[in-house]
Amino acid sequence: MSNPAAITQNLDIVESYEKADFADSYQERVGNKVLAGYLSPDAMPSNPLEDSDGIGSIFSAHRHSSSFDEMQNALALDRDWSPDLELVDEHPTYVRDAWVRAATDSFEFQQWCQEHGRVPKYADSVELAAYYKRKAERFWRETGGVESNYHHKETIEGFDFTDDVREEVWKELFGLYLIGNPDRVSLDVYQHSGTAYSVSGEGMQCNWDTSSGAAVWVPDDCAREEITRRAEVYKHGEVVPGIRRGLPAFSFKLDCSPKVSGFWYKHWFEAFSALAKTSKLKKNGNLNVGRRRAAIEMARSAAELYTDYCNGSVYGVVIETFEITDENIGGTTSIEEDSCWGYYGTSHAESELKALFQEALKRLEQNA
Repeated sequence: MSNPAAITQNLDIVESYEKADFADSYQERVGNKVLAGYLSPDAMPSNPLEDSDGIGSIFSAHRHSSSFDEMQNALALDRDWSPDLELVDEHPTYVRDAWVRAATDSFEFQQWCQEHGRVPKYADSVELAAYYKRKAERFWRETGGVESNYHHKETIEGFDFTDDVREEVWKELFGLYLIGNPDRVSLDVYQHSGTAYSVSGEGMQCNWDTSSGAAVWVPDDCAREEITRRAEVYKHGEVVPGIRRGLPAFSFKLDCSPKVSGFWYKHWFEAFSALAKTSKLKKNGNLNVGRRRAAIEMARSAAELYTDYCNGSVYGVVIETFEITDENIGGTTSIEEDSCWGYYGTSHAESELKALFQEALKRLEQNA
C-alpha cells in the first residue's frame, strides 16, 4: 500500500471518528477518491465475560470484588477462605481409607484400643499394625464413619487426629479436581499502570505487582461443552503456538511423539483439526489430561480477552471513503463510512483492519 503521508500531503482529510494514532492505518487514492482505514477506540465496550457465551467467568479475590462467594465455591473454600472440610465428607471412601491409615499409626487411637480391647501382648510391629488396622476398620464400620451413628456414644469426631485427616483428604480431592469446580483454572493478576490476567505461572511474574492465584476462571455451560469436545482430541496431544515469518502460527504435538509436527497453520482451528484427524488413529489416551489442557487453553484466551477489556484495548474498525472536492486547496468530503466495533486487542484489530481495507480497496478499484 502507498505511503499515507504522500497521499495526504495536499489533502485535508478529517476522519469521522477519533483515530487511534498509535495503531497502523491505511490510505489509498483511486481517481478523485481516497480510501482510509483506521482504528478508533471503543468508548463503550461490552464486558465479554458478561455479554458472551462460551468465554466463562473470572472471579477475583480483590477487596472490591463482588464475586467472593463464586470464587470460594470454585476453589472449595469456606467463607473464611479456608478449606471447606465439609465437602470432604461427600467422599466417604477417601476419608475412610485415610482415617484408617492415620488411626493405625496414631498413639491416641492405640491408647483407645488398649482401653477397649485385647492388644496382643507379644506381637511384633507388623502384627500390632495389623491389629490396630482391624480395630480402626471395625470402629469406622460400627460407628458409621463420616455418617456417624449418633446412637453410638463414640464417633471418629472424638479423636483429635480426625481433623488432620480431613485436611489431608481435602488437599488430595482438590488436587484431583473432585471438589470445587472441576474445570477451574487459577489466574495470576498483575497490576501496575494497568491490569493483566494470566494463567498462573505464565504471565508477568513480579514480586511486587503480581498476585498469584488472585483470580480463578470457571467455564459457563457453552465453555464446558467446548472443553468436553476438545478433551477428546487433547487426550492424545495438544496444539502448539509459535511464530513463522514473523506471524503467529500453530502446529500440534502428539504425546507419543517427542517432536512437534512439521506442519504449521495460520489459524488455531486448522492445527486443531489436523491434530483431531491424526489422533483418530490413536487409542486410549488420558481424558483427564485432555480436559485440563482444554480448560487451561480456554482460560488463557478468556484472560487475554478480559485483560484487553480492562485496559481499554477495544476498537472499532473504520473504512471511510473521501471525495476530493478541490485539488488545489486539498478539500475533501467524507461520502461513505463503514464501521464495526468490539475488536479486542490491538493486534487482532489491526489484522482485521488490514483485511477489510484490502477488500474495500478492491471494490473501489473495480468501480472506478
